[in-house]
Amino acid sequence: MNITLLKGFSETYWFTHITQGWSLTTETTFYLLAPFIFLLLNKLKLLWQAFILIATGIVLTFLFGFFNNESKFFGSYHFTMVVTFFGRCVEFFAGVYLALFLKKEKRLSSIGISFTYSGLVLFLASAFALSSLKGDHISGLATPTGVAINNLVLPLFSFLLIYGLMVEQTFIGKIFPSKFFKWAGNASYCFYLLHLGVYFSFIQQHTNSYILNFLIILTSSFVLYLFIERPVVKYIRKRFETG
Repeated sequence: MNITLLKGFSETYWFTHITQGWSLTTETTFYLLAPFIFLLLNKLKLLWQAFILIATGIVLTFLFGFFNNESKFFGSYHFTMVVTFFGRCVEFFAGVYLALFLKKEKRLSSIGISFTYSGLVLFLASAFALSSLKGDHISGLATPTGVAINNLVLPLFSFLLIYGLMVEQTFIGKIFPSKFFKWAGNASYCFYLLHLGVYFSFIQQHTNSYILNFLIILTSSFVLYLFIERPVVKYIRKRFETG
């Protein structure tokens, strides 16, 4: 199930082996459905498509509930909403809508304040709300309210933030093109690979600080990108260019 990426549909195995690989199932599901999503755009708006996909996830969870097996495919409504594309489709659709919106050279009506700063403040407020909902749970996502904030509210505020960064001239907008953030963007896949798993567990066992953990993983990501990913990418491109 890890090799085929089916583990991302299994409540038993979604966090096994290459732990962060669960998100690849979510992304691959979007890639497979994307042609149909775009083909339907003229007849069915993204909002309605999101409703249909979320409803599909609920129906699949209900149907798989009749098969009480070890793998627990679509094992619970909470799992479906938090882990699978059917629950998280609004995040993808927010990005799709923003791309189509800007492609048509449309602009949002002014709200009297910066979209960048309002989006950032609301985004951070949502993150704070999620952390406040944690309680005795492993995270705020363990609660229904947390799922609603993560799956529906955060995509909206992310839309505002990214839209603002693309159309407004702000101090924050000048920070992101800096060399550090460009390097951070280039090393983001390495960060993704290191932020969970054996290496992360080793660091966690020897430190008691989330901030220190983050800095170690970030530094390691830069090193991994600089000495492994970038040279390999250059080598592959050179081989293809020379035939």
